[in-house]
Amino acid sequence: ECVGQNCRFLQGAHTEKPAVRMIVKAVRNGQPMPPIMLTNYRKDGTEFSNVLSLHPVHDTNGHYTYSLGVLISAEQLETSLAEVCEQVRSALPRSFDAALR
Repeated sequence: ECVGQNCRFLQGAHTEKPAVRMIVKAVRNGQPMPPIMLTNYRKDGTEFSNVLSLHPVHDTNGHYTYSLGVLISAEQLETSLAEVCEQVRSALPRSFDAALR
């Protein structure tokens, strides 16, 4: 139901505004964003916590093309946040062939 949608629909009254500003800045500037905790909302209106990390991807010409977001349920974290995010980030692409655009 939510695949391919912007995650803004998860935000609500208690979503941290400074965190949202950090997300916008990272996406607009093609910068990585360290993991941040976010309060989001389910379809039924109940709150839940996520940890979000953003990773910019550039094409082979060095142009910023998009950001990959890693969203992890904070309630399910068993290892340290930094360790989990580093494991995921290491598996993400850092670039792709510009000819494929």
